[in-house]
Amino acid sequence: MTALGRLAWMEIKLFFRERQAMFWTFLFPVLMIWLFGEMFGKEKIGGMSFSDAYVPSWVAVNLLTTSLFTIGTTLSSYRQTGVLRRLQATPLQSWVILASHMAYGLLVFVVSALVIVGFGAAAFHLDMPKYPGSTIIALALSVLALFPFGLFAASLAKNVRAAAAI
Repeated sequence: MTALGRLAWMEIKLFFRERQAMFWTFLFPVLMIWLFGEMFGKEKIGGMSFSDAYVPSWVAVNLLTTSLFTIGTTLSSYRQTGVLRRLQATPLQSWVILASHMAYGLLVFVVSALVIVGFGAAAFHLDMPKYPGSTIIALALSVLALFPFGLFAASLAKNVRAAAAI
């Protein structure tokens, strides 16, 4: 396994050990979809059911929170606690450290999106996209557009509180 893969795997394991991160990333969106789906699931919005519109919006919210909070605040925390300084003392190049955070953020986002869509499909019989390839391309472009904002927020912030505020 490459250094990038090992570092990304370490970040993934650290993320999945944190129960609060797991709750807010995976369970909270499911609870919100269930709650609002039960309240407004039968209503129609522009020719589609409320659930058909609400579930993809939670995928977008999770993409945004993954990019800004999961990646941005983790890197800010590493800078504040000196982890980045210690990593720079290793033979790892800076791009490997950043790429590993992007890879772990991507995995967290993909798993959360699958959980959200899977729950929505099982609970509310969502209409799936007619063109799944276009949906995947749109999500990939969104990841490429939003993940750098997490890196940017981490580069601006002096500490974790500032990163969360940005």
